[in-house]
Amino acid sequence: MLRRYALAFLGAAWLILQSCLAADFTGRVVGAIDGDAIEVLHHQRAERIRLNGIDCPGKAQAYGIRAKFAVADFAFGKEITVASPWPRQVKVHPC
Repeated sequence: MLRRYALAFLGAAWLILQSCLAADFTGRVVGAIDGDAIEVLHHQRAERIRLNGIDCPGKAQAYGIRAKFAVADFAFGKEITVASPWPRQVKVHPC
């Protein structure tokens, strides 16, 4: 019984460690969602990344489309490193 709990604990600790280590990665910018969010390719899948400290209007607001195009012109196709301030727990990563 104790062995079963020890294995469960080790398994849970390993999963937590993996999620912490998976927060930082390098990938190519493949899209701009809006002025303060981009999509970065990670393991052949686009991950949504919110840019920390950037506040731009949404696409439906005034200048929202211009903000999206400005981010796309600046970042599209570039190789970047995503460094998250906390472990990856949601689908949108604030960075």
